[in-house]
Amino acid sequence: MSITSQDDGDGDVPVLSAETLRLLQEFQSEKDTREKHFQDLKANAEAKFDDDAALTMDAFAEDWQVSQFWYSDETAQTLARQLLDGANADSCIAVVSAPSVYVQLRKLLTDRVARPRLVLLEIDQRFEVFGSDFVPYDFQTPLKLPVDLKGKFDRIICDPPFLSDEYLDL
Repeated sequence: MSITSQDDGDGDVPVLSAETLRLLQEFQSEKDTREKHFQDLKANAEAKFDDDAALTMDAFAEDWQVSQFWYSDETAQTLARQLLDGANADSCIAVVSAPSVYVQLRKLLTDRVARPRLVLLEIDQRFEVFGSDFVPYDFQTPLKLPVDLKGKFDRIICDPPFLSDEYLDL
């Protein structure tokens, strides 16, 4: 990738190489595709997810700025299976900052009649598309939970974004 300068009489104007411009356009196209997919997902959420088996993390780009990285489908499915082992309709599972595991849980529960309650605790507001399963959660206020959730979870998986001294002192 390179940037060259072009003199237009008013000084140098940076110009992207053809390859750099192509990569930038490809990135923007992928971003637009993800945004459209996300908007479709959001619209479907309002009508409630009827096809959990079709859910993927593709609509949710990882955000490196908040140390947000998804598990591979295989890893997320392995973790989800562990959470579901022995779970029943009376179980309540908390998924803290691990939305890729939550998506796999939804997929694995597609054909189950008796489903445990799933709660996704996550700071990223994009996951509001999961309706009442989504609960906004911030590690800076770890005890701030809705009253009805305190002491309710039988199983918890937690993948904090990063740990720093400020969080360890809480």
